[in-house]
Amino acid sequence: MASTERRYIETLERFTATINFEEPDRVPTWDTLNNEELWRRFGTSSDPLKAAVETHRAVGIDVTRFYWWYSGFDWFRSKIIDFSRFMGLRPDEWEMKTKAGTSWINKRPFADVEGLREHLPQPPDEDAVAAWYIPFFQKTIRAFAEKGLVLVGGLEAPLTDAYTYAGIDLLGKAIYLAPELVTQLLDTFEKWCRIRAQLWAENDLGPAFFVGEDIAFGSGLMFSPNFLKAQVFPRIARIMQPLKKRGVKVIFHSDGALHSIIDYLVKELRIDGLNPIEPAAGMDVAKIKDEYGERLILVGNIDVSRLLPSANPQDVEQAVRNTVAAAAPGGGFCLASSSEIHNAIPVENALIMYRAAHKYGAYPLPRLP
Repeated sequence: MASTERRYIETLERFTATINFEEPDRVPTWDTLNNEELWRRFGTSSDPLKAAVETHRAVGIDVTRFYWWYSGFDWFRSKIIDFSRFMGLRPDEWEMKTKAGTSWINKRPFADVEGLREHLPQPPDEDAVAAWYIPFFQKTIRAFAEKGLVLVGGLEAPLTDAYTYAGIDLLGKAIYLAPELVTQLLDTFEKWCRIRAQLWAENDLGPAFFVGEDIAFGSGLMFSPNFLKAQVFPRIARIMQPLKKRGVKVIFHSDGALHSIIDYLVKELRIDGLNPIEPAAGMDVAKIKDEYGERLILVGNIDVSRLLPSANPQDVEQAVRNTVAAAAPGGGFCLASSSEIHNAIPVENALIMYRAAHKYGAYPLPRLP
């Protein structure tokens, strides 16, 4: 067996054991890299996919989620590409702006509720999505596997896509002024999500799937619990259904403070895992581990707002050590940043985080009282 194949099998076994609440050889590392200096230092290939693989392997990451290499690793630009490819968006009517390595949608072809009504996205065609999605992910998964890395699937759920498309201020107005329009918008994006989740499950593309639905600020929820329970969570449940049926673990993502809704997410929505467990929003990984035990896979918790951008390497290493001690015993924990490795994070701090995870994450680990 080739060394790269053996390394991939070891990584896959490590990750699979972890998400099944078993103790592998060590805690897996999981992250998303959006740090230009990391790419310059480690991504030597001119091919963006190969550069992504090189960079993830060089820094010591075991698992990453879907990467937008076809759009130059730009999340917003990937949205414009996808919406234009499958939902009728005309890219010449939209404008992107980039500053300090961050991009956002600067101009849309509408500015009010009536304008949005005239520019609703078209429901995607399942065959067209499948013709792109399956070979795209087979190629991407294979490229990461060749270097011993595991790729998990991922998507942004209907609400996140809706406020990305409309703008969050306009969507907020539409919730009250034109709720039927919001329902139509969410229906379209639910179909877009369901198609991809179904394709991942049917084609056995991997053991885990990331569902991102940012619904919280650092101080609490962005939307009312009633709205989320009526319009958002039932859609996520339908998106999750084919994945859960095939035994794929669904890792739910939302930044911010989820204290008021986490019990619902675990017991009613029945998510399998939670990311990124943001400490700056008061999300205490030790308390969550204690309360939900083997019901909830935990991914993340190393702070990207203050710790990683400004702390010295010794403090980063100690934070990793503390987090591993609190969350890793018994399995079910992947160490990662509390969002992504962005441009404000020094390369040295990112590297020490993953090295510390390898150093202090070796099993067996004692369970804390």
